[in-house]
Amino acid sequence: GHKNQRMKKQEKLIEKLLNYNENDLYLLVGQELDTTSYALPKQPSHFIELAKQWLRNNENSFKKAICMNNNIKRLTNDSEDVIIVTAIADLISSIITGVSPVTVAVIIFKRGITVYCKNYWK
Repeated sequence: GHKNQRMKKQEKLIEKLLNYNENDLYLLVGQELDTTSYALPKQPSHFIELAKQWLRNNENSFKKAICMNNNIKRLTNDSEDVIIVTAIADLISSIITGVSPVTVAVIIFKRGITVYCKNYWK
């Protein structure tokens, strides 16, 4: 079916992004955040800082959405990375606009979900 194809595409994207280092991921997010980027060329560091700041600003709402979800806790114990990232992306997609939830989900996942949620999962 059609949905299946879209899922496959997303899985491929997640697998690709999981191989990126953190700065590459921040760069992607920063470029999505900076809608003025066409105006003049900017250094990668500009986008990376932008992304880090944005993630800090949204951290509390992300953590609430992700860490208070029992499904995520269960998935972290026995699921493949792609499945966990997909679940995270689904949870935060309603909170964020203009930025790919998949990219953000990979960043959060790479930080380590148990560490990310430690205050919620005592």
